[in-house]
Amino acid sequence: MQDCNFYTKADIVQAVSHKTNIGKAHACQVVDMLWQNRTADVPMVWYMHDKKTAAPIAASTQAGALAGGGSSDQVERLSQYGRAVGLAFQIVDDILDIQGDAALLGKKTRVDIARGKATYPAAVGLELAEKDARASTSKALEALAEFHHRAEPLRALARYIVARKQ
Repeated sequence: MQDCNFYTKADIVQAVSHKTNIGKAHACQVVDMLWQNRTADVPMVWYMHDKKTAAPIAASTQAGALAGGGSSDQVERLSQYGRAVGLAFQIVDDILDIQGDAALLGKKTRVDIARGKATYPAAVGLELAEKDARASTSKALEALAEFHHRAEPLRALARYIVARKQ
């Protein structure tokens, strides 16, 4: 029998609000706008991607773990999964802006380049960005190891995120 905890709604709200701090998200948006037409810096891009994309996704996976009565280790593992999947999503999104098919994406491509936005591929190059997206996906999958078959939908989502073309 696994060690299960019972969390209150207040615990869940606190965890989600901590990870999705609106002030941090707004600050990242300002940094994103101010950093346009400047050389992309890996720590800055990582920070923006973490706060705007990875942290909110981690909050949702952590909230699910809390609502499901997961152990503290399970809650942490699902939070790690969400953060890794969020980073992979954002890196792939940046890559698709460069080499994606606008018809498949349903939006214009090369917009980030036209706006001079600091993106992950701008900071490290396309080849390393693709490698890092795969590495982040591997971290996400590793975080799910103890969940066995029960986490297969989350594994499928992680695989889809890194392989997506739209």
